[in-house]
Amino acid sequence: MKILFIHQHYYPELVGTGRRATEMCELLAKKGHDITVLTSFPKRHYHLSGQNTIKKDEICNGVHVIRLNLLFTPKSNPFLRMLSYFEFSVISMFKAIKSRKEIDLCMSMTPLASGIPCSILNKFFKIPHHFDVTDILPALGIVSGMLKNKFLIYVLRKVELFVYQNTTTFSSVTETMGDYIQGCLKIKKNMICASDWVDTGLFDEHKCTYCSEIIRKYFLENKKIILFEGNIGKLQNLGIVIDTVKYLNAKGINNFLFVLIGDGIDLENIKTRATQENIKQIIFTGRIDRKYIPSFLSISHVLFSNYMNHRHLDMYVPGKMYEYISTNKPIVMGSGGECQKLIRENKLGISVEPSNPEMFAKAIIEILNP
Repeated sequence: MKILFIHQHYYPELVGTGRRATEMCELLAKKGHDITVLTSFPKRHYHLSGQNTIKKDEICNGVHVIRLNLLFTPKSNPFLRMLSYFEFSVISMFKAIKSRKEIDLCMSMTPLASGIPCSILNKFFKIPHHFDVTDILPALGIVSGMLKNKFLIYVLRKVELFVYQNTTTFSSVTETMGDYIQGCLKIKKNMICASDWVDTGLFDEHKCTYCSEIIRKYFLENKKIILFEGNIGKLQNLGIVIDTVKYLNAKGINNFLFVLIGDGIDLENIKTRATQENIKQIIFTGRIDRKYIPSFLSISHVLFSNYMNHRHLDMYVPGKMYEYISTNKPIVMGSGGECQKLIRENKLGISVEPSNPEMFAKAIIEILNP
């Protein structure tokens, strides 16, 4: 089958949906499908191949990858982010329409900008469209506070409904996301739950490679390491780490370090507050080469993550959760709903009330001092 896959993030950008898109397409190629990807040049890339040259048109692990030159890249500023998505959507739409006679199936993945071109192929040219949903948009932007303009929200909700209506099948990372989408439709569509995943072989191969180097570089000797890896954004509300440190110190617990790996729109705010309040037990590594992640996870004693306290986020499970699970280390997660269910049913650690630093601290104490 000839498949066109449209998504703005792809290899070598192996963070978030870039990793999911890449592994999904490579699996389809291994199954014998002829797959072409329309994507953009990466904003950043952290991977394990050591490749530095990014080509506009190439074959990557059996997948034909075409990268589009864009004037705008996704930024923390909502307006610039919208411009980037709009530009990618328009350019990929014309590319898709031009190649429509060579396509048996088109596939896309959230955000909505990637779904629009495939939905147009479906509506006007009757090409089957499969939409993979990892985030519910624009709701997620509204919850995070990044999207406030009422007219823009109205337009994006119309776009959301257009994409949902002009698909043949769906997949979603959680069952409640699937229920939400079906609730938006007058006629139900075929849908499967395709939760996130992790290549455990990849993590096993590199879990000890850089441990000594990391411990020396960040002065982690004889410390209990509490690690977060991923996007440091509004939804994660990681400012609670500072309050958690204060609570632990007040209880006389000092032999620990929080290590925050990643960047995002809230990183500088948290760093500034930590400096102002003289918090010394948080290390900010920024973005690091992905090859180091397995070793960071390996040397950690607790792995943690968090969401804002909002009912909408009960539908989500962070992609990093599966990387965490692969290490067999205890997890502390501030969440409800799907993620809470995953942790409790599989005895992966402790799920606490979202963004509650006191409960975070008590869970960490329970794990480190049983």
